[in-house]
Amino acid sequence: MKRLDLFLTFTLILVLSCNILAQWTLCTKSFNYAFCFTSYGKDLFVGTENGVFLITDNGVVWKSLNYGLAGTLIRSLAVESTSTGYLIFSGTNNGLIISSNFG
Repeated sequence: MKRLDLFLTFTLILVLSCNILAQWTLCTKSFNYAFCFTSYGKDLFVGTENGVFLITDNGVVWKSLNYGLAGTLIRSLAVESTSTGYLIFSGTNNGLIISSNFG
């Protein structure tokens, strides 16, 4: 009986601590939908209905990379590192668009 009590107590503590530690935080209101993600190193690129965003600080600041972007609805993303920065490949509702200077 003691083993069962110990097991149930341990299970209850584990479940409660997981619920306390597991939290989601809304980190932006710049868009409603995120369609795709890609990362390179510590940088996260997000494709949305409002273009491409770059996150370098765990979601505190979302930098828009949409200068000259013909189609704002981003359906797919790929990133390749170059000697001068990144090549960002964006699949949009207007076709494939490539940026070599952060949009």
